[in-house]
Amino acid sequence: MGENGEKSPFPWFAKDEWMRLRVIWAAALFFAALALPAGFYRWPISSAFVIEETSARLSNSLGLELRRPARVHFSLLPTPTLHMVDVEVRGRDNQTILTAPEASVRLALLPLLAGNFELASAKLRQPTLLIDLDSQPFASGSVISTTMGAKSGDGGSAPLGALQIHGGLMRIVSAANKIDTIVEDVDGSFDWPKFDSSLRLDLHATWRGERLAVEASLGQPADLLKGGRSDSHLSVASSNVQIGLDGDIFDTPSRFEGSVSANVVSASALKRILGLPDASGLSDGRISLAAKVTANSQMLTLSATRLSFLEQSFEGALAFTKSAKRLAVSGTLAADELDLAPIMASAPAVIDAKGDWSLAPFNFAPLTAFDFDLRVSAARVKWRDHPLTDAAIELLSENGRLTATLAEATAYAGLLKAEIAFAPTPSSFETHASASLVNADIGALCRDFGWGAYSGQGGGEFSLQANGDSPAALARALEGKATIQLGPGVIDGVSFEEALRRSERRPIDVFNDMRMGRTVFTQAAANLTLEGGGGGTINASMAGPGVSLSLAGVLDVARRQWTARATATQTDEKGVPVAKGPHLDFDIAGPWSAPTIKPFVGGG
Repeated sequence: MGENGEKSPFPWFAKDEWMRLRVIWAAALFFAALALPAGFYRWPISSAFVIEETSARLSNSLGLELRRPARVHFSLLPTPTLHMVDVEVRGRDNQTILTAPEASVRLALLPLLAGNFELASAKLRQPTLLIDLDSQPFASGSVISTTMGAKSGDGGSAPLGALQIHGGLMRIVSAANKIDTIVEDVDGSFDWPKFDSSLRLDLHATWRGERLAVEASLGQPADLLKGGRSDSHLSVASSNVQIGLDGDIFDTPSRFEGSVSANVVSASALKRILGLPDASGLSDGRISLAAKVTANSQMLTLSATRLSFLEQSFEGALAFTKSAKRLAVSGTLAADELDLAPIMASAPAVIDAKGDWSLAPFNFAPLTAFDFDLRVSAARVKWRDHPLTDAAIELLSENGRLTATLAEATAYAGLLKAEIAFAPTPSSFETHASASLVNADIGALCRDFGWGAYSGQGGGEFSLQANGDSPAALARALEGKATIQLGPGVIDGVSFEEALRRSERRPIDVFNDMRMGRTVFTQAAANLTLEGGGGGTINASMAGPGVSLSLAGVLDVARRQWTARATATQTDEKGVPVAKGPHLDFDIAGPWSAPTIKPFVGGG
């Protein structure tokens, strides 16, 4: 018990000792209260001193030089921090690679007590950064590798610590790859605490109007700097694009081996993000990719590729090669079924709304922006319900010339081959198209195009060329030839023989007298010649027991009309014309799709 009956809280302390302890605590708290504001206060210090100390550290670790801040303040609490204004960092080539109006640099406490500035982390507000992809910062001869490779035993070294960016602007350049692009609204962090620890990058930014989230990591950056390897990861995600890379990076020789996955909402989104020109002939649609990848500075190879594009699924291998002129893509792809409808959905219209040849110019800019050599095989090919099987397709673009070749396919039980090519000229395109169909079921082909009256075998071929920048221009300049050869066949619902017999008794009614019975022939042929200027000629013949038919006329390709005269002659069972037998002349005129047929007045 103390005086006045007060009980001491610590009975083993004498009263005087307890009073002395309270005075000490009070004094400590008093001085702490005085020191606390001083700890949070930003004390101005010499910019030259900070530049000297910090540049030495940056140069020793990363080969960088701090040229300024204009002003520097130091605060001790809550952690020792340098507050810098108007910061500039340069590389060893004296090129400015970073500027920031404000930066906060946290200093490591223990080195600071020894009088040394060691950067533990930094925060940059609204910085501008220059990233030169040609510098290859992790290559064996790079500044980082040279300056830090000798420190392989210094496990406590801190090359950069943690770097945080708020509201930054990033310019990415590569003279070798002709890249110069701006990334805006950059927020994120770069964390590499120690030389022998892993490196991580986490950023959010806006690029070409697309908000992106980027995550990247290197598991063993120190091993990579010393000429070895490191596992790596890269993820880029937005509302329209998701891309992932996982694998190993090797320094000698410089290459990447791993896997890639990609998912793009639409081809138009990919074109916009990559800055590709638009193309009227490139359809839209989701794109997904999964493959094993091997890449170096000159080539990227995809193997075990699974590609989904425009509702199609492919498997195969692709290679992307960088040359002095342009990017080149080559490879082979296979599909169980290839449907051309979604691929051609956005192709430019050949006929306009008025039923004339379209005046809209062709745009092949994206397809001619790079070279490609692709081989595509498909067990089945569909286009507007016209089936092909066992198709082998070749797509080639070289020096602006675009060629699509159907090397072979089975169509209507016959062999089909085709090719179309576009080559740019100073003012338009030089176009060539050819095709051949041999030993096919022409009757089945006609039924697929809406005419079921004919049955028989045959084939045909054509070769056309023209110069122009639109369907209308090509139609006016079209030149070439086409032929059709038919074997024995039957045309149901049309009887030229019956019309001839009735013509001996009275003038015939074309639409009534010819729509009874059938016409049987042993052979038929047609020849078409286009001479440019929108004109051409057509000649056709048909022979069989009871009747022979010949046709001659002219074509107006530009207006999509034709004029012809057909003559039907009576023959015997062997197809020989009957002496003094009846014959009929018909005039055919009008649009290709719906011509007018009427007897020739004055025909004998």
